[in-house]
Amino acid sequence: MKRKNTMAFGFRNLFKSFEELREQQAERSAAFDASMKELREQQVETDKRIKELSEDTWRIVKENAKKIGDIAEYKNNAAAEMKELREQQAERSAAFDASMKELREQQVETDKRIKELSEDTWRIVRENAEKFGNIAEYKSNTAEEMKELHKLQEDTWRIVRENAKEIGGIAESNGDMAEEAIYNALERDKTFAKIKFDDIRKNIQVQTENLETLTELDILMLNGDTIALIETKYKVERKDVNDILHNKLNYFRQCYPQYSNYKVLLGIGGMSFDEKTEELAKENGVGIIKIVGDTVEYDTKDIKIY
Repeated sequence: MKRKNTMAFGFRNLFKSFEELREQQAERSAAFDASMKELREQQVETDKRIKELSEDTWRIVKENAKKIGDIAEYKNNAAAEMKELREQQAERSAAFDASMKELREQQVETDKRIKELSEDTWRIVRENAEKFGNIAEYKSNTAEEMKELHKLQEDTWRIVRENAKEIGGIAESNGDMAEEAIYNALERDKTFAKIKFDDIRKNIQVQTENLETLTELDILMLNGDTIALIETKYKVERKDVNDILHNKLNYFRQCYPQYSNYKVLLGIGGMSFDEKTEELAKENGVGIIKIVGDTVEYDTKDIKIY
């Protein structure tokens, strides 16, 4: 069966190549006709211009001869112009001949290739007819194989979707583990960036007066004049740093104006950071919290007040 599919595939490719060459031939013929038409129009225009220049030239010669009395000089000028025009005409004719020659060569090559493909195509048709004896049976077998292939594809996508769902659940679980580990570490002494806090909360829904949830704060720490907003992820990326800087901080201030006079500290924590993400956090004064084995480490020397 594999051999049948291979031969059928080659057969279809040959027919496809045959059709493509026929299309290329039609395009080249159209281009050839267009080039011929354009060159003929240029030839007519050149002849017309030569005639006009010739008439104008001799008219000017005669007029100037009457005025100046020296027709020889004007004849020389006219002869020079006529020579230049003839040279231009010769150049155009040469270009035309070159284009014609190239198009004819392409035509010959295309015809040759079409003939070869045609011969190959019918040779394969005859060979397949001799080998399989019954093309209807061949088509039936192919249809059955396609049906099996579609079923295999459906099964594959089903497995992919199931695995994606499972992977998504694992990622969410890892994120919860990171948040829980960091929350427990901060809760023990309620200290962040060497500042003591009175209260710590997690999973705070930031809502408008109409109870529209704008975002969620993973961890919030609070005392009499300072608030710490801390985001936690399993793997911390640059977008997470930008999110707490440009979204979560703004939403918090928008929805909790009663804390407008409070100093705000920002922190980002997780099990892994890439180098550029860590640099971005430090550049913007965001404290870094890392889970290393069974311990939680802090880097807040670059932290700033917002």
